[in-house]
Amino acid sequence: RGGKLELVFPYLTEDDRRTGADRANQVPEVILSHHLASAAQVLGAPWDHGAKVKASSFYVKEAREVLPSLRFISDWLAKGADVTDAKTGEPLLDVEPNFIQLKILELLAGFWARSDYDSSVACSGPTFTELRNALEDCGGDVPEALLRVARDLARRAEVAEVRQILKLEDPRMTAQFGLVNTALDQAGSDVQRAAEELMKNPVVNKYLTKLKTRE
Repeated sequence: RGGKLELVFPYLTEDDRRTGADRANQVPEVILSHHLASAAQVLGAPWDHGAKVKASSFYVKEAREVLPSLRFISDWLAKGADVTDAKTGEPLLDVEPNFIQLKILELLAGFWARSDYDSSVACSGPTFTELRNALEDCGGDVPEALLRVARDLARRAEVAEVRQILKLEDPRMTAQFGLVNTALDQAGSDVQRAAEELMKNPVVNKYLTKLKTRE
């Protein structure tokens, strides 16, 4: 102000510091930063390219502890948001009811549901249709939809890993998604255990025998 910089929360003494902290706790952007830090601590830092896709079971259990933070973040993004015409700047009223929530989900999925976290995973990231379906299934609840999308992405990655292990055993060995999905559930998302059980599965072995016979 007046060409001079002024601290938002100036302090010179310990009492000033405590007072500044109390004032800072009332600022929405400061509160938002704490919730972002909490989400990043559990789900992984979006800016850290070394992060890995977590086990699908993680998004069903441990990740749920950050639902309150994710809810604050999504509510903060939605507050005051509207849809406008890109050319005229005029507000658009004839839009899908969950359009803003869908765009927020797309943004958060770009942080915490990205397949490019792990280049070894041969699976695609969530599509716009998947995001919309997840949001509808979760009744418009963005945080719940985010965890569902992340879980489904992680499960696709696990299925791909299991199939890679099967092919190492025999290049012709494979298993349908449903069989792999069930095996992963029973193995607690442990891809090695799931693959070992599938190698003993009569359906998998019957199909493998049929392929060998055709050769």
